[in-house]
Amino acid sequence: MWAQRLATEGPAWGAAFKARLREFPRSMTLLCHGTSLPVATNSVSLDPTLKDAWGRSALRVTYKDHPHDLANARFLQDRAVEIMEAAGAQRVMRAPVQEQNFSMVLLGTCRMGNDPGTSVIDRYHRTHDVRNLFLCDGSSLVTSGRGQPTMTIQALAFRAADHIARFARANDI
Repeated sequence: MWAQRLATEGPAWGAAFKARLREFPRSMTLLCHGTSLPVATNSVSLDPTLKDAWGRSALRVTYKDHPHDLANARFLQDRAVEIMEAAGAQRVMRAPVQEQNFSMVLLGTCRMGNDPGTSVIDRYHRTHDVRNLFLCDGSSLVTSGRGQPTMTIQALAFRAADHIARFARANDI
C-alpha cells in the first residue's frame, strides 16, 4: 500500500520507481478500522437483468458510506498522523478519505431477537417465519464492533450448526 502512495507522487514503474523506493528503507503504515452506520438506501437485491452462468439473477449490492463514517475516517487518520509525527517520521503521507467502493463487510438487515415483530431471526439464527431456514452470516450483527467480523460470524455459524443438529434430532425442522 505504501508503494502505491509513493507511486502517486512520482514514477510508478521501472528504474526510477525502484530508486524512489530505496529512499525509504524503513516504513510504517497505520490503518484504522471504523464501522458502517446504517444508510436506508444500502441494500442487497437481485439484479433484474444480470445473470450468472446458471441463469440465476446476480446479486446487486448498493452501498454508500454514511457521512459520519467519512468524518470518523478523517478523525482516525488525523490521530495516525499524530502518532507518526510523535514517532519522528521523516515523511507522512495520507491516502484520500473517500467513499468506499470495494471490500465492504455488510452487516445488519436481519436483526436477532425474540420478537418476530422487531427481528428476523431468533437466538439460534433460525428465521421466525421459516422453521428450517437459518441465517449464518453478518446480517444479524448490527455493527462490527471493533474490527473485522469474520471470526464472530464463523463462531455463530458453528453454534447455529450445533442447534440445527439438535433441532433435526428432535424432528423440529
